[in-house]
Amino acid sequence: MALDFNAVALDSVEAKGGYGIGLQIGQQLAGSGMEVEAEAVARGIFDVLNNNPPAIDINEVTKSITRVRSTCRSSTSRSIQSIRSRKPSFLRRK
Repeated sequence: MALDFNAVALDSVEAKGGYGIGLQIGQQLAGSGMEVEAEAVARGIFDVLNNNPPAIDINEVTKSITRVRSTCRSSTSRSIQSIRSRKPSFLRRK
């Protein structure tokens, strides 16, 4: 089920500020290389800000975050190795 973000009014100072915070969170996530679903991130934020209980067991949340981070680190490590392998030999560590 996709959320209709176009229906969200961005006309008050609070809405614009909240949108700006969302942009910052999105930029950080995009820059981190972690693959997450935007709707799930939005739901987590929505639940916290509305004092709703977590939608899934907190232990499952912790395991999932750890797995997403681990996948991201592995991908980053492979990218770094690829970049290093393309450097001229005089730039490589000895």
